Amino acid sequence: MARVSKKPLGQARGWFVLYQRSALLSPPYVVPRRDSVAVFSSRRRDRVCRDRKRVWLDRLPVDRWPVHANYSEHKINQNPDLKHLVYGHPPFTIKHGLRDSPAKTFLGSMAKRANVVLETWAIVAQVLHNDGKASGVSYNKGKALVTAKLRSHGGAILLAAGALNTPKLLLQSGIGPKRQDALVRSLALPMSESWIANEAVGAQLFDTHQVAVTFRAPKAAALETDDGDHPFGFDYLHPTQDAIAQFLDGRAGPLASSNPVFVSYESVVHPATAREYHFQITVFPHTLPRGDNSTADPMDFTLCFNLNNPTSRAALGFFPKTTSRRHRLVYGMLPNSTLYWDNDEDLDMMVAFINETMSRLAQVNTTPIFPPPTPVTMGSSWSASPHEWVRHHTLITDHFGGTCAVGADNTSCVDSSLLVRGTSNVFVGDGSLVTGGSVNPYGFVMYSGYQASVGIKKHLTMSKANGIGNHHDGRGSS
Repeated sequence: MARVSKKPLGQARGWFVLYQRSALLSPPYVVPRRDSVAVFSSRRRDRVCRDRKRVWLDRLPVDRWPVHANYSEHKINQNPDLKHLVYGHPPFTIKHGLRDSPAKTFLGSMAKRANVVLETWAIVAQVLHNDGKASGVSYNKGKALVTAKLRSHGGAILLAAGALNTPKLLLQSGIGPKRQDALVRSLALPMSESWIANEAVGAQLFDTHQVAVTFRAPKAAALETDDGDHPFGFDYLHPTQDAIAQFLDGRAGPLASSNPVFVSYESVVHPATAREYHFQITVFPHTLPRGDNSTADPMDFTLCFNLNNPTSRAALGFFPKTTSRRHRLVYGMLPNSTLYWDNDEDLDMMVAFINETMSRLAQVNTTPIFPPPTPVTMGSSWSASPHEWVRHHTLITDHFGGTCAVGADNTSCVDSSLLVRGTSNVFVGDGSLVTGGSVNPYGFVMYSGYQASVGIKKHLTMSKANGIGNHHDGRGSS
């Protein structure tokens, strides 16, 4: 179950949490509303202190505090991307003070299985197939080209090279848009006689559009302590020696958590098209590197504005590139294809949302701090042209997707079982499947692997039922 706040983003109370040290320097706690403190304290006989130097929290049972904190309960899979007017501390996969990962979680338990072989420094070159029925893969191991064959004629291959490289692997295997056929055949790779047309391979590439803006909070927002004023929040880029020692000695302290420390979501409808744009703000309690040698103030912090569902799209593929030395074929974003702000409406909505956020923060005496124009940013300034400023300050978010999107119609890259169209046993399980931006791309990638395994299990079961499972020599797995 997920907890979703009913408090609207943008009101002074909603933004006040930015100035609570407990929210920035440690995991978040729910403090009852000021008008409810007396009621809560008398009922629970627990002290609730709002002294700026200390925070005493009302201790409620786990099943009761969300209600008293003005949260409501929602089914986790009901409208999973409906994150309007929601804010809180972002969840991280942290265990014992260290970032965790699927490899740590699952690889240890799988490594000793007889049917699991992990090859490192192995770069897959092709899926070997005959008219879409795969029999194995070829990969580069050092300077040698190695072939791994399926152990069963009824086996399957799962691709998980990511949104950028899965299309490349499919193209090199003779699967993709017809216009790529002649180009790919010029590569030094053995190709099947027939090209499998799949126009969606490499198309619809997108990334979350992200822009970082530094803000300066008023000095009054800092907590006064015996040893002076604290900065706005813990600086993860320049941790203190005490914080480093605390982490190294006991995997504790602020370094046992991660940036960003705060996240909020808001959906904004375009006034003309009625399209809903999903914005996300992530808060870093310090400045990010700017490269302009300007001096940061201790009360500076950074908001990263993210457009999670841009309409802007690009395409990946092979194309000829001529340099001063030679003419060669390269793989990447196709010429005349723009990944960021290809759609003017995306840009208009980002500028409008940043302006709205600036207005909200101005109500609590918090102002934006723009770095001076540089040649790298083409001399753009927010005051002169916010649209150009956004274009030249856009960051690569690495939330790529769309290049092998799943769909019910036959124009998609894979079908609903995540089987590559035009093949009978090649599946995909990575971020290339997502059709649009998500508030939780990491969770989507994790789930795509599970969903691909469901399709593969069904394929293996049907193959066995049909008597397609005789083993043959070769290295690999089904």
